[in-house]
Amino acid sequence: MPRRQRSQGFAMVTALLFVAVLSVLTGLVALFTVNNARHTKSNVLINRTLAVAQGARNLGAALLSQTISTQLGNEIDAEASSGALGGNGTWVFDPTNNQQNAAAPNPSAVIANLQTLATNLQQTLAGGGCYGPYALSSGERILVRITFTGALPNCDGSGSSTAVKIGYGRFLSGSRSSTQSYTLPYVMVVSGTEGSAQRTLTLSGQYNFDVGNGSFARYALFTDSEQVASGSYNYLTGSYLFDGPVHTNGNFAFYGNQYDKATPGTGQPYFFGKVGSAGVNDRGRPGAYFWPSNGGGGPSFRTPSQLATPSYGGTTPNFQKGVDWQAPYIPLPTNATDQVAGAKSNGLYINGSVASIQLFAGDDAGNTLVQDPQTKAWQPSAGSNATVYQYIKVCATATSCDLYRSYVDPATGNKVLELQQNNGSWKYQVSPFNGVIYAKGNVDSFSGPARPSGASDASTTPPAIASFSQLDLVTALDVRVTGDLKYQDPVCDGALRRDPASGTPIRPTCQSDPAAVQNVLGIYASGQGGGSPTCTFPPGTGANGKGNVCFGYSFSDPSLRAPRNLEVDASIMAANKVDMEQWAYAPVRGTLSILGGVITKYDGVFGVFSASNGAQLNGVLPRFTYDPRFDNGLAPPLFPQATQPKLTGTVAPIIYSQREQVAN
Repeated sequence: MPRRQRSQGFAMVTALLFVAVLSVLTGLVALFTVNNARHTKSNVLINRTLAVAQGARNLGAALLSQTISTQLGNEIDAEASSGALGGNGTWVFDPTNNQQNAAAPNPSAVIANLQTLATNLQQTLAGGGCYGPYALSSGERILVRITFTGALPNCDGSGSSTAVKIGYGRFLSGSRSSTQSYTLPYVMVVSGTEGSAQRTLTLSGQYNFDVGNGSFARYALFTDSEQVASGSYNYLTGSYLFDGPVHTNGNFAFYGNQYDKATPGTGQPYFFGKVGSAGVNDRGRPGAYFWPSNGGGGPSFRTPSQLATPSYGGTTPNFQKGVDWQAPYIPLPTNATDQVAGAKSNGLYINGSVASIQLFAGDDAGNTLVQDPQTKAWQPSAGSNATVYQYIKVCATATSCDLYRSYVDPATGNKVLELQQNNGSWKYQVSPFNGVIYAKGNVDSFSGPARPSGASDASTTPPAIASFSQLDLVTALDVRVTGDLKYQDPVCDGALRRDPASGTPIRPTCQSDPAAVQNVLGIYASGQGGGSPTCTFPPGTGANGKGNVCFGYSFSDPSLRAPRNLEVDASIMAANKVDMEQWAYAPVRGTLSILGGVITKYDGVFGVFSASNGAQLNGVLPRFTYDPRFDNGLAPPLFPQATQPKLTGTVAPIIYSQREQVAN
């Protein structure tokens, strides 16, 4: 072939190859352009759905900090009212830990009880924790799912509940019988969707919350004012011995020094525990009144600078742990809302005043317990292994009564409340029974079993409170105590008293562990109801005040008189006063032995003493013995500022991790 023809053929092949390569390049450019357009559109959707997911995250954070925080607080209160959490332990979420030197609750008990809280809280959430999907105006959708249990709820056809990793709730800090801090973890999954594009964020966090376990039951004596309702002062004389914390928001008044064994009521007022006086009420400034016991005239107000040595005119109270004359003001509760709710939910609610309520520990036939002659323990007549019941006899009138009983169900460990029917059978009322008894009015007579005939004191009176029983009688108006109220399991081996020869105070040996001795009684007259009080006092001394607990001495009805040398095992609280009925006129009724404490607005009066020698002239000689279990966290159920776990601070949800998935 000529050379010229060969050259032309090569040029044609080259041109064809160039055209082919150009066609391929053009196709690739077009493909890249299309793919870039597709990716650009996808990236725009992903970025837009990320913004939508972030909006869902903000919605979830608002739910956690507002709606769900409120639900958490309500759930803590509800479970406490029903007895499901807290109980009467010294640690709110570890009620079994009552060791005095324990620095923290038991972690496993805290985990178990916080898991119960988490499960119950989850059930209160809308949709079980599903919020959405919510459609936005621009066509996107958002969805929020929240779990406290580790089971992520099914929402919007997303399939069955999905297990997610979640931590355990735990104790953070705090003290045994005051404020404690805990955590409750959660997982929140939020998503933003537009078309087929979806952005999902998984967030882990926890609630930090504080609960309060302080109770007014921790005081041996607490008064809002040391003035009686008439405006005069109640003087703490040698009759008064206290071996627990004492506090007043007002100013104390003291009388006494030398002990005379021939004259009851003489000697120094004696305080073994901490004493505090705020000085806010009464005189309106810090200090105390002293009535000279050496015949040096009337009372004198002494300021803290004059009380470096708290003594004046021969009156010298004995403070074993000193006095804080400028202690903080501690307000009393203003209502019985928690107690009413507790009685209606898992207690015994009485819609009106009643003639009497009698408590007694008994056997299955309703007989009171008998005392073993050797061990002195109280038990059913059938023996120590027989079942003990707590009986509650409520009489609307003298002839119309209802009989209730409670016991511990061995299968569940819950306390069950039953009502006796006309045929003698028992009908279930509530379980778990929380022990709160509320009467919307007065209780004219409150007592335990009657004393054996001829008994001069309570030593042989059968017990009112069964060993397992924890009760709190709450009224809208007054309570008149007309009989002994004793525990089946004694807390102390005697009462705080003076040696009759020397006048030296003798402290009994008492059980301080709430787990070892569990029976407890509270009496709370809230003064919140309409109507007239049942307690009667000398004119001008608070007869018209509502919310009194009085120790009966009725002039008109002998059945409403408490026996001599009365014994009451209880922490007693009154919106108005706790004192002896008709104390200015009643004859001397021996001693009034209270094992527990007295919390009241106005300091009550138990009798009249002679200003010349301190001798008792009317009423009773009070003997207050502090129940040291109250200083270790025990309290009657739902006692004001009770062991009901109560939120004391802001619930703070914290988000501490976030991870992301992209689907398109």
